[in-house]
Amino acid sequence: MAASPTSEDKKPTLGEVIESIGIGPAQFRAGLLGGGVWLADGAELLLIGSVADTLAREWHLSSFTKGFVVTIVYTGLMFGNITSGPAGARFGRREVVVLSFFGRIFVFSIFSSTSQSITDVLMIWRFIVGWSIGFGQPAWLAISAEITPAKYRIITGGLTQTLFALGELYSASLLMLDDPSLQKLDWRRVIALGAIPSAILFIFSALFLHQSPTFLQMKGRHADAVQVLESMRHDNSAPDISVDFRLQPQNAPQLGFIETFYRQSKVIMSNKLLVPTLVTMFTCFELNLAYYGCIYAFPQVLSDLVAEQLVRE
Repeated sequence: MAASPTSEDKKPTLGEVIESIGIGPAQFRAGLLGGGVWLADGAELLLIGSVADTLAREWHLSSFTKGFVVTIVYTGLMFGNITSGPAGARFGRREVVVLSFFGRIFVFSIFSSTSQSITDVLMIWRFIVGWSIGFGQPAWLAISAEITPAKYRIITGGLTQTLFALGELYSASLLMLDDPSLQKLDWRRVIALGAIPSAILFIFSALFLHQSPTFLQMKGRHADAVQVLESMRHDNSAPDISVDFRLQPQNAPQLGFIETFYRQSKVIMSNKLLVPTLVTMFTCFELNLAYYGCIYAFPQVLSDLVAEQLVRE
């Protein structure tokens, strides 16, 4: 004879509660705060390539060194992406996003803009800038997926990534106001101003961005997860939805950072997921090569065209 279900078994799962709450202002607020990592990325990455020529002339850099100044940023971005997942799983997705904004403010606006030698910029601050940029992206994507009903997840993730273009528009405005020809940019001032979105988003995300309820569930913090769900229910005007979800057994031991990274890598590199993983990696590589390559190349080409025009005149 089958055992009768307990009152706990009758409760909805966390995923079912998220589906019942639906999509609305709760996801919109999270998208502006956590998804703001894309806005800050667009603002900062466009400036990094745009000031390269001015930086090269001021410090008499070779073409290789000028390119490497930008390359080190994207190297840091790669390491930020790699470490974001395990860090988010251990310390919380929200904390990773907030730390990403915090790192950009001080490293990007203060240290990078006040550096006096190429060694400082090249080997230290630019790498940390890239790491800070890459650190927040996967954490936000995790939050977005974990607070959004399944059928809206791709749409929500895509819409927040359009904020990248808004960040680029902000930086383009700074460049136009400083020097439309990109020949005599005050690169220190422009870089400092480029960190303003990160400063604003750091303050508001630290105050108003909720932790992922899925993370709280994984850590056994049921009451905290319910509190987040209650806030989402209020924002989305769904007062009749019960947010008391089913407790999950917490038998798995807490893994360290390295163990978490190894475990996650083992899953995506398994026989079942190896081909989709490799195809996705190759596609992302090609897209990023073309897109970020253009972000770096276009300001250089524009600057050279303006210089040639001035010589002809």
